Amino acid sequence: MEFYTYVARVKKTGLLRFLSNMEYMRAVERTIRRAGFPVWFTQGFHPRIKLSFPVALSTGVVDLVGLFELRLAVELSTNDLKKLVERFNSNSPKGLIMTNIWKIEKNGLLIDMMKYYKFRIIVEKSCVKTSKVSSDFPVESLEFIRLNDFVVVEYIIAKDKITNPEKILNNLVEDLKDEIFYIPICYKAFDKDFNDIIQILEGGS
Repeated sequence: MEFYTYVARVKKTGLLRFLSNMEYMRAVERTIRRAGFPVWFTQGFHPRIKLSFPVALSTGVVDLVGLFELRLAVELSTNDLKKLVERFNSNSPKGLIMTNIWKIEKNGLLIDMMKYYKFRIIVEKSCVKTSKVSSDFPVESLEFIRLNDFVVVEYIIAKDKITNPEKILNNLVEDLKDEIFYIPICYKAFDKDFNDIIQILEGGS
């Protein structure tokens, strides 16, 4: 049966950041089912929805990128896609928000295109003792934005080298304890030339 490939963006915020990657994927799939998406099912004895997520983020990370591929059984207009977004958000748990769906021509295009991610870690200023990370961490860039009571640590890392943001923070804090308040955020995604993936998708829609 013919299928059409789309890219959807679902942000994971609030308490849902504490879902494991598997729990997050299941929450997305359940919401898609409840919203009545015209999904394409795999063939065989156990048909299932085909969703492809480019990367697995650590538990506790706010995901503002939230891109994944899905296959639909029909080709939809821009207006119909907007209605699907509304239906998803009407059926999703608090903290799971779909912002857009784009049609793409090639299956697997998104995963091939995404090469780098930008992360932000918001942490109490008093906890940060250094502005350098170990050379063992393959970050492409590292910046610090200093606010009144907090520091925003911003870094870019290759998709195939993503690590738990806590490991980055361990390099910046003398003694990382459970009571230290910090929020890790997956903020942007880029192609091999560091072009913003969201802007590429929006430009092609």
